[in-house]
Amino acid sequence: MVKYNKSELKKYLTTGEAAVLFTKVDGTTRSMRCTLKEGIVPEIKGDGSKKENPEVLAVWDLEQHGWRSFRLDSITSVDYIQ
Repeated sequence: MVKYNKSELKKYLTTGEAAVLFTKVDGTTRSMRCTLKEGIVPEIKGDGSKKENPEVLAVWDLEQHGWRSFRLDSITSVDYIQ
């Protein structure tokens, strides 16, 4: 299984979109079109005190119009969309 680097994924998603295929906790497979591109994602609210999990990436789901997350070790593939 290919290991995906969180900082590289975040860097790409801040400028583009990707279709990420991953295995959910319940064992089912899910494909999600997502981004972190400014102007698409809503402003993040909060005081910044929440600790970030290095094994999980939170992204904006372009089809569900909401924040979703997945574990980096559950990713099967990433297709970058231009």
